[in-house]
Amino acid sequence: MKNNDIITVVAIIGAGGSGKDSLLKEILRYNIFNFNKLTATTTRKKRKNEHEGVEYYFKDEIDNDEFLIYSQFEISDGSIVKYGYEKSIFKKEEMNIGIFDNIQLKKLKELHNQNKINLISIFLEVPPDIRLTRMIRRLGPTPTREEINEVCRRTIDDNKSYFSTDCDYILDNVGNINVTTENFYKLITEQIL
Repeated sequence: MKNNDIITVVAIIGAGGSGKDSLLKEILRYNIFNFNKLTATTTRKKRKNEHEGVEYYFKDEIDNDEFLIYSQFEISDGSIVKYGYEKSIFKKEEMNIGIFDNIQLKKLKELHNQNKINLISIFLEVPPDIRLTRMIRRLGPTPTREEINEVCRRTIDDNKSYFSTDCDYILDNVGNINVTTENFYKLITEQIL
């Protein structure tokens, strides 16, 4: 049962290469429910074709007290990368939508179980071989050995870390993104009516 006195979060979850960003762009292109897009802050380096404030806010350091939820990971070079969502970006009067990792999902579920947020979590299901191919493609025409190794490491890690059973709903995202977007809107419509 939805509590209208607390924020509602629609969490898109999926392993690397599952199409989270592509789906979110399509959802916001139509934006039937006037979603508030949540943009995460990260300490990782900006990738090619990423823009400040669009995919992420890029900072050198994150103050954990300013964030509703955050997570951190060790990457292949041994450094720690943080991701998080500032408390100030959540709006009570709108449905908040964002892309979350598996650690952040656990924290969202804790907040939901404490009746601090309404949560709808959606897992994007894509086989590992397709995800790996997508991730290598987005490296561009001449990826380095280091970039390919990192993509392979992430794919293996994600296979151990992301499970559809952790989420409320599962959407197949192998075919046409328009079909996935349509299925997303059907699911959300069922939840709010």
